[in-house]
Amino acid sequence: MIGELITNTFKYALASKIEISLFNYENKLELFYSDNGIGFDMKNTKSKGMGLSNINSRVKSLDGEMEIHSKHKQGFFLKIILPI
Repeated sequence: MIGELITNTFKYALASKIEISLFNYENKLELFYSDNGIGFDMKNTKSKGMGLSNINSRVKSLDGEMEIHSKHKQGFFLKIILPI
């Protein structure tokens, strides 16, 4: 999943910075991923692309949760919580 996120940032976001944080506590694994790229309109489902759909499918298959925030020209933020 992290590889897909990094690939998407390099391909589409025109970002100069990526931040990745990974935490393990209370039987949960939390991933925070953000970039300072061009972002995208969350209301336009076409702009989310197959990469994020694939990540969401993987998260759901692991009984996890995923939260995305992005606005055009305001970067991208994603939070994934997985039970361990």
